[in-house]
Amino acid sequence: MKAATIHARVPDEALQEIEFLKADLGLKNTTDVVLFALHQVASERMQNRPQKSPIELMEDLGLVGCIKDAPANLSQDYKAVFLEGIRKKHG
Repeated sequence: MKAATIHARVPDEALQEIEFLKADLGLKNTTDVVLFALHQVASERMQNRPQKSPIELMEDLGLVGCIKDAPANLSQDYKAVFLEGIRKKHG
């Protein structure tokens, strides 16, 4: 895993919280506390963000409305449209 160094200024209260978490969680150093806290916050926010519906995902991928000049009711009549296209192509 590639690692980077981050320097941050924090108020005294944050230092006290870091020391508390370090002792409470049995962590060895400040880096472990920061990584733990970052993971907790990121996980919670990812779980709480709104999930997209299947139709929204398909729209994002460009799969909805991607067939030009398609009939408006294609989702209902796709079999008939498909057969008509096959008959036109192959007689």
